[in-house]
Amino acid sequence: MSAGGGIPIREGDGILIRDGTTDRYDWKGYVPFEQMPFSLNPENGTVSSANNRTVSDDYPYFISHSFDLPYRINRIREMIGQKQVVGVEDFIMMLADQHSDYARLVTPYLLKLNDRQDEMTPLELQALDALEEWNHEINPALPAPTIFEFFRRCFLKNLLADELGELFDKMWDISGEYYIYRILTTGPDYWVDNINTPETETLNDIVILSFRDAVSSLEKDYGRDPSQWKWGRSQLIRIFTKFTCIDRKLQTVSASFPNCRNRQRGSQILGNHEISQSPSLRGDDSHELSCQFPSPQR
Repeated sequence: MSAGGGIPIREGDGILIRDGTTDRYDWKGYVPFEQMPFSLNPENGTVSSANNRTVSDDYPYFISHSFDLPYRINRIREMIGQKQVVGVEDFIMMLADQHSDYARLVTPYLLKLNDRQDEMTPLELQALDALEEWNHEINPALPAPTIFEFFRRCFLKNLLADELGELFDKMWDISGEYYIYRILTTGPDYWVDNINTPETETLNDIVILSFRDAVSSLEKDYGRDPSQWKWGRSQLIRIFTKFTCIDRKLQTVSASFPNCRNRQRGSQILGNHEISQSPSLRGDDSHELSCQFPSPQR
């Protein structure tokens, strides 16, 4: 399997604006086909892709800065590797899979907080217990995915907002996620410290701070009972439709997003939102639909 399309040969990374007064930064043709990224007869007998980085750091040509994080591809390859022969039913199962490789990476750092139980409130301990037996499935009936999602957002903010200031809210979301992935897989750096305090915080200090912030936000939004923090409840989308044929005019479909705080494909929806769209469907009666769409963070 070989990458398709054409990769231009040029100086620099192709992301920033370059001086156009000379031909220095002009394209110098395309990467030859034989040097394009490819996979030939891999040892495991499979090829797979999920918008992930497909070349190593020593690849001589610039492709992109916006590869997706490896969570989805890791899970895909894990599922493929569970069988010698993969059939249609297996691919159906893969498409419906809601296990989060991201949560699998992060949760062990949260469980280390068991060593600091004397610093935690009873509600924080209940939230920690909810993560103990979690298998990282984004199950709408469980509170653990909601705790993880709230922690993820607090963790990102506590790691980077002190250095970035107002730029934090303008940061491309995937950049921050890449930072989290890097420090959890290769070790923390000096950005972990909170520059607004005299102390030098460790990664574990930022983890417990972020966990406390997450539990505090959950308590504010859903109350003190962790059983009410279920993922399906926190990711509720209500859709109200009214279809009529009066004058053959199309009416609207409205949707409200109460407390929808999930990151999907690089975008983020925070707080309560409402949208209206005109449907390409007509009907004789008015209907009200309430639909629940748990959207897994992978």
